[in-house]
Amino acid sequence: MNKVIVKQGNREVWCYGELKEDSNFSVECTDEMDSGIVADYNGPLDWNSVVEKLSNSFPYVEQIEAV
Repeated sequence: MNKVIVKQGNREVWCYGELKEDSNFSVECTDEMDSGIVADYNGPLDWNSVVEKLSNSFPYVEQIEAV
C-alpha cells in the first residue's frame, strides 16, 4: 500500500492508498470520536489537496486512507 506523508502546519498526516475518482476516505483523528468516513469527496485528487480539504471538516487529522 502506498504511503505519503503530508505536512499540515507543524503536523504530519499519513496518507494511504491509491487516489481514484470514486475514492472514499477513512479519516483518523487524534480523538477517535472525531474520526469518520467521507463518501462524497468532491475536489482535486492529490494528497495535499485531500488533506487540506478534509482538515477543514475534521479536527487534528492524523491519517487518511483512500478506500
